[in-house]
Amino acid sequence: TAGIVAEAQNVQVMVSHLHQSIAALLKNYVSTSSQVSEYHQRLGTSQDELIQSQSGIANQLKLIEQLQHQLKNLESKLTDQSMEYQMCNDELRDKKQELDDANNKISSLIQQVESLANKE
Repeated sequence: TAGIVAEAQNVQVMVSHLHQSIAALLKNYVSTSSQVSEYHQRLGTSQDELIQSQSGIANQLKLIEQLQHQLKNLESKLTDQSMEYQMCNDELRDKKQELDDANNKISSLIQQVESLANKE
């Protein structure tokens, strides 16, 4: 009977250790499950933020494309206006030359008239 009592005490000690081990395992499992849940929530939040960032980037790219299109239109208008300005400038230069030529002819005619008036 003493052997049975001793064996029973050993079994009780082993059961106690098993209870402690199981309790520790359960505690670790709950802690790990909690961490997994937290990480899963963070992952979901990060994915949402990533989607928002991608959407923002897509919108910014559309805006950049629109601005590039506007810039090309402005460059085209500027080129047209520059050509128009050059044509006007050329025309003004030609008109100035015509005006200078006319002034020279008028001056020459005045000199001829004065010269004729002085002879008489």
